[in-house]
Amino acid sequence: MDHAVRARTIRGRRGIWDQAPPLWHALPENRSCSVHQLAFGLWVGKPATGPLAQLVVKLPAVNNFSGTPVNFTTTTTYKPEWGVPAKTADVNGKVTELAYDALGRLTGVWLPSQAPASTKLANTKYTYTISNTAPSTIRTDQLNIDANGYITSYQLFDSLLRNRQSQPPGADGGRVISETRYDSRGRVSSRATPRPERRTSPRTPTTWLAG
Repeated sequence: MDHAVRARTIRGRRGIWDQAPPLWHALPENRSCSVHQLAFGLWVGKPATGPLAQLVVKLPAVNNFSGTPVNFTTTTTYKPEWGVPAKTADVNGKVTELAYDALGRLTGVWLPSQAPASTKLANTKYTYTISNTAPSTIRTDQLNIDANGYITSYQLFDSLLRNRQSQPPGADGGRVISETRYDSRGRVSSRATPRPERRTSPRTPTTWLAG
């Protein structure tokens, strides 16, 4: 099947331009891509065989302050097994890296300030716990301002994986608890006002905290 990128013509303030359809229409899932240039200078992926491994987008050439033509390029490298981005280099060459677990869930984000991932702490880490005897949780660790440790918060989910409680850290070292309750039809019946709980900082919850 031919998945060639179709172009359509639009009229704008700067005249008539050829514009490609959105990339998610132009690129079938799980396809690799080569690149080709459209009339107005945008490079997009052209489907080929095999999983999508990398996508390069180049904007039209413009002149820098010295008058030299330059292209602004964004390169995204994908995890072929999940079709999700693993590394992105923006037009300034700044790199963002992402990590995933064996189920394809996001586990870490390294923003340009913390790249490369192999040598620095992640800006954000996610840990998932699924249980049939206690609340399932997502633990989020945010890098602190000194970039030498983490600030931890939790989201708690019930057996239907509905969000029941959130426990971000409080200003005094404790935690702030927000709660959502549901009726027998699964509709939200109440949302409790966030309340401070000074006895302990956020930790791995093993039971619901009383409202």
